[in-house]
Amino acid sequence: MNKGKVVILGAGPAGLTAAWRLIKEGYQVHLIEKAKRVGGLSAGFAWKEFILDYGPHVFHVKKGEIIPIIRSFFDGDLINGKRNEATLVRGKYLKYPFEFHNLITQLNPFFTARMLFDFLILSPFYKIIYARDDNFQAWGIKRFGKTLYNFCFGNYTEKVWGISPRLISSKFAAEKIKGLSFKNLILKILGIRGQEQEIYWEDFVYPQKGSGQLFDRMAADFTSRGGALHLDANVTGINRQAWRATSVSFSQNGQESCIDSDFVISTIPIRNLSLMMNPRFDDSITETATRFKYRAMIFVYLVLDTERVMEFHWTYLLDSRFKFNRFAEQKNLSTITCPDNKTVLCFEICCDTKDEIWKYGQEQLKEMALADIKGIEMIDPEKIVDCHVEKMEETYAVCHIDYEQQRRDLIRHLANFENLLSAGRQGLYLQNGMHDTMAIGLSAAEFLIHGFHDPLDWYGKHVPFFNI
Repeated sequence: MNKGKVVILGAGPAGLTAAWRLIKEGYQVHLIEKAKRVGGLSAGFAWKEFILDYGPHVFHVKKGEIIPIIRSFFDGDLINGKRNEATLVRGKYLKYPFEFHNLITQLNPFFTARMLFDFLILSPFYKIIYARDDNFQAWGIKRFGKTLYNFCFGNYTEKVWGISPRLISSKFAAEKIKGLSFKNLILKILGIRGQEQEIYWEDFVYPQKGSGQLFDRMAADFTSRGGALHLDANVTGINRQAWRATSVSFSQNGQESCIDSDFVISTIPIRNLSLMMNPRFDDSITETATRFKYRAMIFVYLVLDTERVMEFHWTYLLDSRFKFNRFAEQKNLSTITCPDNKTVLCFEICCDTKDEIWKYGQEQLKEMALADIKGIEMIDPEKIVDCHVEKMEETYAVCHIDYEQQRRDLIRHLANFENLLSAGRQGLYLQNGMHDTMAIGLSAAEFLIHGFHDPLDWYGKHVPFFNI
């Protein structure tokens, strides 16, 4: 029985999960995606003899419905593993989360002593004298000392977000570095077990053919049940009457289309959703929406004529001398993604679409990656035999100092709709991973199924620091 027509914007993890749940429940569902494939930033693609992720990405093993849903698509043939990550700083590989033996053998003892001294000097000072910590840098220095802050967060944060950490919200810092403190780091250095960082999930599952394999299978199941999937389609407007979304307009293959809607779930950037309203929101809300900024990402894939390069899944490049944020070796997650005797390193760099680097071609980006490789001893540039580049817009939400209040204002406005939700990582201006993004998509579907009552309460359950 048809329970109503739902139009979902964006076929990333949140949108696709919502669409899959609703089609099973008997709704008529149209899923609109601007890319040529499903999965968003978590998609996978074939290139020559390789299967590549944008990253790559793994699914964290957490409680709830998402992991069982993922397993249901794979008949037990998922890869189960534990994350193996490192930071490369001052020419040393430090395993992450930090381990006593690794830290004590790799870090210069004088540098370790300097971090400790720095903290011990500042700690009593901040207990006596109040110091504002309303930005990322002030928050970090107050809790870790300047030396450790710069070592772990300062340079890397500015490189990723493209602005000074002084312009980034302290509440974003508190969420991103949740559960990590100087005390816990010192306990680890001394060989005593400190509290683990809450945001670090060690166990993961991973499809043998990359993270995109899940979303390809989910999309196939969605369409087999009668769902309509519109790929390579650009949403051009959300038509409304007062606080009801009546239809969605989009262009595909040079043709304009419009789909009537009983409900709309949007997982596209909340800024874009707000600016696409027809009729438009008032000037104050439109102006608020334009303040939301997103960082783009460039992926440079280097093929090496060797079986493996290193043991780590990801390596974060913390030193300011590196242009790229991190690199990953996907073959360490699944050997099926690469042929024998070859491997791929994926180098990631954030930028704005107005930056000159966004216009760079493959050869220019390859040369940039090669320049960084000169500072990475494990990688032999002579073994590089091929290169591929991918670019993704609007990958990371920039959490500037005022973002929380602006997000709250915009969400409160959207909560007036009686049949529209903004959901997912992009739709809620979040920094969460695939697992949590899928969970939000599932939650949005369940909210619709159970009657669409009190959207503001639903938003409050999913947005950090959203004080109703």
